[in-house]
Amino acid sequence: MILLSFIILFIFEKKIMKRLLLFLAVIASLVSCSDFWWASSDATPYLNLQVENVNSEFSVVKVSLINNEFEDLNIISGTTQFFELTNQVTGDLSDINILVDIDCAAQGPITLSTQLDYSYGSAYIRIIDSNYNNNISMNCEDATIIPSLPAPKP
Repeated sequence: MILLSFIILFIFEKKIMKRLLLFLAVIASLVSCSDFWWASSDATPYLNLQVENVNSEFSVVKVSLINNEFEDLNIISGTTQFFELTNQVTGDLSDINILVDIDCAAQGPITLSTQLDYSYGSAYIRIIDSNYNNNISMNCEDATIIPSLPAPKP
């Protein structure tokens, strides 16, 4: 009888130990994979880009910068579109080259280029008609890209 009691106790303890170990393993994996242990300052946030077509008759159809490309766009005059750069940008963030394709109907897409400062985590560009006149149609050469620095984050 004592032997049977030891066997039952031994089997019962093994099951509890297995369950306890499994429970601890699950809890440890959940906590280690969450953001619970890391401060928000340790996380690398995505960079943001804002593209505004102020008054260009030609729409923005593509935006490209380091490891990030946004195609099949249609940013028309008077509209703005926001982008999140999900592919990490490394190195000096104060001098990032950006290419913007404008659909110039007469000669097809033209590419404009400028340097952006991502030191504050975001950048803002405006596309304008540099010779804007309500009475005259825009020429492809009049499309201009203007980088603007957003307000620093507090």
